[in-house]
This record gives sequence, structure tokens and C-alpha cells, in this order.
Amino acid sequence: MRENPLKKNSRFYLGMVLNVVEGMLSGFNFLLLYEAMKMLWNGTINSPSLLRLSLFLGGIFILRIVIYSIGYTQSQIGGAAVSNRTRLFLGDKIKRIPLSRFTQGQTGQYINIVTSDVNNYEKILTHTVGDIVKHITFCTMMIIFVGCIWLPGGIILACVELVLIPFLWLSFRVVRKYGTEKNAVSAETVSSIVEYATGIQTFRAYGIGGTKNETVTSTLKHFSDVSYNYEKHGIPTNAIQCIFLWIGLPVMIWAASIPMLSGKLDPISYLLICMLPMLLAKLSDSISRGLMSYKNLKISKDKVVDIIEEPEETGSMEPLQTATHEINFDSVDFSYVPGEPVLK
Repeated sequence: MRENPLKKNSRFYLGMVLNVVEGMLSGFNFLLLYEAMKMLWNGTINSPSLLRLSLFLGGIFILRIVIYSIGYTQSQIGGAAVSNRTRLFLGDKIKRIPLSRFTQGQTGQYINIVTSDVNNYEKILTHTVGDIVKHITFCTMMIIFVGCIWLPGGIILACVELVLIPFLWLSFRVVRKYGTEKNAVSAETVSSIVEYATGIQTFRAYGIGGTKNETVTSTLKHFSDVSYNYEKHGIPTNAIQCIFLWIGLPVMIWAASIPMLSGKLDPISYLLICMLPMLLAKLSDSISRGLMSYKNLKISKDKVVDIIEEPEETGSMEPLQTATHEINFDSVDFSYVPGEPVLK
């Protein structure tokens, strides 16, 4: 049994782990900001303490740069290695697929899979997954940080994150319907263009090039319509989602003002936890866009899996060896017009 060409390698997983670590280190920025604001409010700020915080912040940034560069490089190398192995596997697979499968509808599909779909799968491995993992880790650290300062604030931010679930469900339905249709129309368009380019060569060889091609024009129009419908249904969903995500800001300001006015929450903590919902809303929107992009690109991965599972030729793949190369016509009787044999 041949090895699965889509299997991830150790470098890819190392890159994901380092993305998680880099996302965790991002949360330390708020801790240092919180400490600096407290010292300023209490009047205990001085040059040695500022220098100490600055050095600590600089050390964290240097560590993040090192971890990010290693993680990004490992993710790129690991993802590219998987896509390279997939391309080699599909190149060998195409040779083993029966010629009867290469109909008009499937020619474009095969071309799309071995080119565009493999590139999309590589994008999942090298960019999309890493960004999603880092943003989720950063959001988690932010919720924990606010929860340590004021537990109800952490619960409010966690509830804001839960708002993503119904909107992601709607977004995934849009991707499943229009993304799949767009992928199928793209394959049909490629087939029409290949058929047109192949046929026009024959016509031009005889000096009779055409000026119209309704099949290519109609498929391109269909592709444009599907792309428009895709965006038409996806953009409003994301816009409404952003409204609900940003509701967390006024809710946090109002909820935290109660303990702040009663003296249970100091003004510095109140100011900081009222600023973080803005950043959380932006990160949550990035997570939503990333997951929607992942779901869309996963259609390409499913297409790659489909071609991997295609039936193969069962006969011998060895080249035909003949003793002689003569051509003999035996019992051949063919004619274009009855009574006027061409071969006999």
C-alpha cells in the first residue's frame, strides 16, 4: 500500500507548536502595559522600573521574533514538502487513470486539481492553519488575562467568542453551497477553454479561425455569476457578525463600571479591560475569516482526495514490444459512401 501523500511531517507540526507559543507570548504585552499603568497611577514610576519593563518587553519581542521566524520557516518547509509529494503522486496517478475518464467534464477537473487545488491545499498548510492557531491562542490568553483581573470580564469576553459559533455555521453553509459550485464551474470553464484551444488550432491550420465561442463565453459568465453570489451571501453574514462582536465593548464598559464605582475595581484595571474587547473583536473577525477561508480551501483538499481514490488501469503498464513494425490490413472493408469502398 502506497504512503498517503497528504500526510503531514514533523516540520509542519513543529511550526504549529511554535505558533501556539508565539501566540501565548503575545499576551505578555498586556501584562507589561498593565504594570506600567499601575505604577503611573500609584506614582511609583521611575527610571529603573521603566528600564526594567522596557528590557523585559524587548526580550519578549526578540524571543517572539526568533520563535515566529523558526515556526514560519518550518511551516513553510513542511507544507511545501507535503504539496511537493502530492504533486509527484498526482503526476504518477494521472498516468494510471483510464482514458475513458478523460471526458469533456473531467478534463478540466483534473487540470484544476493538479494545479489550482494543490496550490490551495498548500496555502492551508503554510498560511491559513498557522494564522488560525495563533489567533485562537492569543484570544484565549486575553480572556484568561481579563478573567484574572476581574472574573465577570473574562466571562463576558468568552461569551463574545461564543457568538462566533452560529455565524460560523452560517458561513460554512455558504461555503458548502457556493464554494463547491464555484469549484465545479471553475473545472467546467477550464474544460471549455481547453476544448476551444485544442479545436481552434485545427481550424487555424486550415485558415478558418472563428470569432464566436458560445460555450466558453457562457461558462465564464456562469463563473462570474457564481462568484458574485458567493460574495453576496458571505459579506452580509460577516458584517452582522462584526456588529455582534463589537457589542461586547459597550457591555464590558457598562458591566465593569458597577464594581469600579463601588470601589471593588480600580480605575486602571477598568480602563484596561474596557480596551481589550476592541482587540478581541478584531481578532475574532480574523479567526472567522480564517476559518471560512480554511473551509473554502478544504474543498480543494477534498478534490485532491477524490482523484487519489480514482480507479486505476488494471492492465500492464509495460511498453508494447513487437518483433516487426509492418501494418497489415486483414478483412477490412470500409467506405464513406455505400458501394464506394475506401479500404478492402
